Amino acid sequence: MKLLITMPMSKASYAVGVLAFAAIQSVPVVVVLLAFSFVVDVDLALTWAFFPLIIITLLGVSGIALMISSYAPSPEVGGIMSNLFGVVLVMVSPVFFTMDQAPVALKLLGWVSPMRYAADGLNKSISGKTDVWLELFILAAFATVTMALGFRHLRWREE
Repeated sequence: MKLLITMPMSKASYAVGVLAFAAIQSVPVVVVLLAFSFVVDVDLALTWAFFPLIIITLLGVSGIALMISSYAPSPEVGGIMSNLFGVVLVMVSPVFFTMDQAPVALKLLGWVSPMRYAADGLNKSISGKTDVWLELFILAAFATVTMALGFRHLRWREE
């Protein structure tokens, strides 16, 4: 990190590079999961919205991690806090259950959780439905806000 701090590089350039690296790393995982679904005879009807939803979800979750790590005292603590928050976010969101099955408290949290909209959108996009505009809009707004706040508070120079 000290090398990056001394280089004439903007926060945005660094963030785009890290996001591109994460996206490139996730492509083989997605391809393997899609290929494995055919092996176990899971019928998928992918639509155009599948990959845009994955990308916009990646940006939203990255924005959360950026916000959390901008307040962390060290990169290690920021990574731990981001991972813990991600696990909690998925557990309280209707990813492993539907909104109808959720208790009242989780239903309320589900309305503000980006994971709810990501799960709903991805579920629609792999089942052949294309009406994912609401999910795309909410995830894009969430990604924009979290990335902007994360960049604003990110410490770029050592104190």
